[in-house]
Amino acid sequence: MKPWNTVLPSQSAPTPAMDLNTLSDPFSLTSRNYLTPAQERLLLRGLITYGEDFDTIQKRLLPFQSKEQLKFQYTSCAEAEEDNIFKRYKTVMV
Repeated sequence: MKPWNTVLPSQSAPTPAMDLNTLSDPFSLTSRNYLTPAQERLLLRGLITYGEDFDTIQKRLLPFQSKEQLKFQYTSCAEAEEDNIFKRYKTVMV
């Protein structure tokens, strides 16, 4: 069984430096509107497959996240200053 530190953000994971510094333990991920890079890719796959039907995305791909969290993650990232996968999706698909 792999240790927990393999699923925590690290210097090699594509997370912003400020998030990397604030996340010191895996339980801090549950109290924030934060998705891991793998969860962000699942959300993007759901957006491509189901559109902005966050209820279906939540039920089929990310059952441990609420649809409100998924919608918040998408909208906040799509409107962010820096380039990210959701901003690119929004410019291409919408």
